[in-house]
Amino acid sequence: MAAPQCEYCSARIDPFEVHHVRKLKDIKADTALWKKLMIARNRKTLVLCQTCHINFHRGTLP
Repeated sequence: MAAPQCEYCSARIDPFEVHHVRKLKDIKADTALWKKLMIARNRKTLVLCQTCHINFHRGTLP
């Protein structure tokens, strides 16, 4: 990543956390932005700000 920022909301607020999925092939493409990002980057990880990571696990990430 060129600059330290949340890959979902682009916030530049520390600390950052890394969300990891077990298998990229298990992610089905749909309207969820986080799924589109992971598929497009062909990566099993996303660097997220704390707020986005918490919302991700709560199921409230827009």
